[in-house]
Amino acid sequence: MSHTRPTTAYVLSIIIAVLALGVSAGGAFAAIAAISFSVTQPRLGPVGPLQFYGMIGAFLNMGIIYMLATHRHHFSTFKLLLAGVTLALISSALIMFVRYVSAPHKLVVVDRWLMGGLDVQGYRSVASILPLFGPALVLLLSRANALNLISFGEELAAGRGVNLKGLQTEVFIAGSVLTASIVSVAGPVGFVGLIVPHAFRIAFGPDHRRLLFASFFGGGALLVIADTFARTAFAPSELPVGVLTAMMGGPFFLILLVRRGG
Repeated sequence: MSHTRPTTAYVLSIIIAVLALGVSAGGAFAAIAAISFSVTQPRLGPVGPLQFYGMIGAFLNMGIIYMLATHRHHFSTFKLLLAGVTLALISSALIMFVRYVSAPHKLVVVDRWLMGGLDVQGYRSVASILPLFGPALVLLLSRANALNLISFGEELAAGRGVNLKGLQTEVFIAGSVLTASIVSVAGPVGFVGLIVPHAFRIAFGPDHRRLLFASFFGGGALLVIADTFARTAFAPSELPVGVLTAMMGGPFFLILLVRRGG
């Protein structure tokens, strides 16, 4: 796969990153609204109230983005990109409104959750996302060969039997479900999904059969390392891991833009 055209692959990964931004922003808004307005919901097995509303908000944004990106049974990646950015901006505006009307003691909790973190004890949270996370991950990994073909161009992929619309829809749903499930537990920890896949693509090449597995384990490893550093570097204070990943991701994205522009 060394001769795969990088432009298509990079554009696809940027679109997926923007989509994740829109989905995670929707989940964040619903979760902090539940915190601020003391909305309660009976625990559904291992799924707690905050996680429940986070998933609802993320899935709502996912549905809106999909409807906006689909026209006459045609899935437009350009509209997907615009819809993801727009929904992220709208959700961010709603988040600012909720912060403005929140009571001071709840505002502290809201801000801390928005920064993201791994303040999870035991395996209850892991068990709560497995019914969504597991099938979505398997689906995404099973489409590695099709993603390799589409990197050579849509016409070639279609000639090799790839259902382009079906593949786009499956990747959209799988990526959204993975994002929604993780955000509902850890909050909106940003830039991990942008840093790791691009870094590994540069290091190991564009073959999705390796890249998807490497990104899955590498993303988890990066988050654990970042969280460990955030907990120890400023002891006895603790820096939320979402702040650290954002500080890393911003410069990385600028470097990526310069490299691609050259």
